[in-house]
Amino acid sequence: MMEELRTHGLSAKLIHLRGRFHNAAYASSVTQLLKLCEEDARFRLPNINFEGPCVLPLRSNVDGDVIGKGSSIQEVALESILAKPSFWSLTVSAAFDKTQGLFEEDLGFVAIGTDQFVPRPIRSRLVKPMGLSNGTAWDHDAIPNGINHACLKSEGEPLNRQGAIKSFATATPIAITGMGCRYAQADSPELLWEMLELGRCAVGPLPNKRFRMDELPREPKGPFFGNYLANPDVFDHRFFNISAREAEAMDPQQRLLLQVAYEAMESAGYCGLKKSTLPTDIGCYVGVGSDDYTDNIGSANANAFSAMGTLQAFNSGRVSHYFGWSGPSIVVDTACSSAAVAIHMACKV
Repeated sequence: MMEELRTHGLSAKLIHLRGRFHNAAYASSVTQLLKLCEEDARFRLPNINFEGPCVLPLRSNVDGDVIGKGSSIQEVALESILAKPSFWSLTVSAAFDKTQGLFEEDLGFVAIGTDQFVPRPIRSRLVKPMGLSNGTAWDHDAIPNGINHACLKSEGEPLNRQGAIKSFATATPIAITGMGCRYAQADSPELLWEMLELGRCAVGPLPNKRFRMDELPREPKGPFFGNYLANPDVFDHRFFNISAREAEAMDPQQRLLLQVAYEAMESAGYCGLKKSTLPTDIGCYVGVGSDDYTDNIGSANANAFSAMGTLQAFNSGRVSHYFGWSGPSIVVDTACSSAAVAIHMACKV
C-alpha cells in the first residue's frame, strides 16, 4: 500500500496505532505503580482468595482465563489497563457454554443474553449484581423476586440461603419499564440494537444544510465529522399543546426530551392508545450538559418564551408539566456523569 501511494507521487509514512493504554511501552510504569502499591497500603488491593471480598470469579479481559487464587489484583488490573491489549471476544467466548447456549452462571462481569455463539449486544439479561461478601454462597433459589444472581461458595462451606436473602435485602431493586432514545441513525431502542449488532458506524460529515461551513469567514472550514441526529428540528408542537411561537424559542434539547419522554412512557404502557392511571406525585430527574441554544435565541428579538426555552431548569419542567407530575422536577449537570447522577438521585428519593 505504501509503495502504491508513492508511485502516484504521494508522500506516505506508516504511523502505527498507539493509544495511551494497552501498550507494552508502559511496562515500566506498571512496575513503578506496583512498587507504590506495595509501599503504601492505601493503594493496595487484596489478593484473590476464597476468604476475600470477591463474590464472583473474575476473568481476565486479556485472554479470558479465570484469575487464579492468590493472584495480585492490582498487578492484573494495571497490566490489563496499561500494558496489555484487551480481547473481549476471548473473554466472553470463554464464559460461553456451547452445550446450553448460555453464559456461565458464576461469572460476575458478564451477563448478556445470546441466541448464537457469537455474543450479541445486551438483550435478554442485564448486568448481574456484584458486591462484597463474607464468603457465603448464594444460589438462584435463595434470591427473592426471581432476580438472577450467582456466586461461588467457599470450599467446604455449606450454602446459607437465609444469609443470602438477608444480604440481598440491603439492595433496592430498580425497574426499567420503558425506553426511548435519539441517536445518530437510531431514533428508537430497536434501531440502536440493530446498529450495534451490525457494527455500523454512525459518524458522518456535518450536513451543510444544518450549518454552512463553506460560508464561515474564519478557518478551518472543514470538513467536519460527527454523530448527527437525523431530524433534530422536527417537532409536533400541537401534539404537546405548545404554540408555534413558543416552540421556536425552545432549545432542541427540550423538544427532543419531550418526544423521547412520551415514547418511553408509551413503551411502558402509561399513555397512548391504552392509557394507565398514574398518581400525580411522580418525579422527573434529567441530566443535561450544555445550553448553547441561547446564542441562537439572542440573535432575535427577546420574547416571553426566550428564558423558558433556553434555561436548563425547564428541561425537566417541560416533561413534568406535560404529564401533570407534581413530584420533584430536577435538572442535574455534573458534566459526563449527569445522567448517572440523575438516576442516583431519583433512586434515593
